[in-house]
Amino acid sequence: MKLFFIYPEEIVIKRAREVSVLNTFNELKKICDAKLVVAGLNESIERLNDFFQIDLNKDDLIILDKNFLFLKSTKIFNKRLKAIIDEYEDGAVFYTRHLKVANFLIKNKAKNQSVFFEVHESFYLNSNDKAVLELERDVIKNSNGIVFTNHSSKKEFYEMYKDTKQSVVIHNSTSCVKNVKFKKFKVNEIAYFGSFLPWKGLSLIKNVLRDFFTLKFFIYGDDSSPEALEFKSSVINESYFNRIKFLGFIHQREVISKLEVNQKILVILNTPSVYENFSTPLKLFEYLSTYNVVVAPDFAPIKEIIKDKKNGFLYKGGDEEDLKRVLGYVFEQSNEFLNEIATNALFDMKEFTYKKRAQKIIKFIYRVNSIK
Repeated sequence: MKLFFIYPEEIVIKRAREVSVLNTFNELKKICDAKLVVAGLNESIERLNDFFQIDLNKDDLIILDKNFLFLKSTKIFNKRLKAIIDEYEDGAVFYTRHLKVANFLIKNKAKNQSVFFEVHESFYLNSNDKAVLELERDVIKNSNGIVFTNHSSKKEFYEMYKDTKQSVVIHNSTSCVKNVKFKKFKVNEIAYFGSFLPWKGLSLIKNVLRDFFTLKFFIYGDDSSPEALEFKSSVINESYFNRIKFLGFIHQREVISKLEVNQKILVILNTPSVYENFSTPLKLFEYLSTYNVVVAPDFAPIKEIIKDKKNGFLYKGGDEEDLKRVLGYVFEQSNEFLNEIATNALFDMKEFTYKKRAQKIIKFIYRVNSIK
């Protein structure tokens, strides 16, 4: 099989989605003849390998610049992508998570080529634009296969388009499943790893800090962003401000090492939005695979991974009072019980490695192409 993983963006190491893209491709290339097609790199391959703990080499990558003179566009990328389509017209598989690129591939592929689209959101629901609706419907209908990252998004797409004929659910994954390490969890400390975007829900924590007088909140994320500065300005005059620790952006490898030794209760604070039935936070997999206790909102994709009081704890998404209730419950539990939760989480994550994810993708591609 000749597989092209098409990612029409410059690789920027601060974006979480590139953890998934690069780790998935890193395992795909071990199974088949695969190339990662990108719009550029902002770092050397050596630095990418160190940052993501992968083993790419220059022969794994094809760089198609999106720039021409003073213009920068996916259309320019697609025009250059056409050369690859033409060169491998006797047979190639194209795999992408980008809607417009998927549409271009579908319209330009040769008879013996196939296109697989990986769904991470509904672009139509985000914009309510009829043109986007038609584009998304065409891609869902005409792709050779659709990969959903959770059952909830597959259900949403079926209800919208009544067509998910050749599809599979392959969840996101983790590269860091470790051995069990008994921890002494600190029930007066919670931690969050991620961005300050509004729908990430950091504002939910304000009343928690007001009501839990000794609770400390540790934030690992880029605290120089506009959203971070806005959050800081909203809490700087609060009595609990000195109990919030802003620890800044950290290297992906450092994220994993910090999670491995972490003894704080980890929180996911996403609020209700158009993303809630599509998104399973990548951090969820990293939290669970490093032997931790996680409190997360009860959105449908998250409930596919977290089983309440079994491998983590769920609260009603967006509900401050329920978040406080669940945190209060967790803080009252014995350390032995919290270690049991962490053990169950670690065990469950052994089914969500990038190696198994890549194997499932390849198996699905072969199955679809065998019945074309």
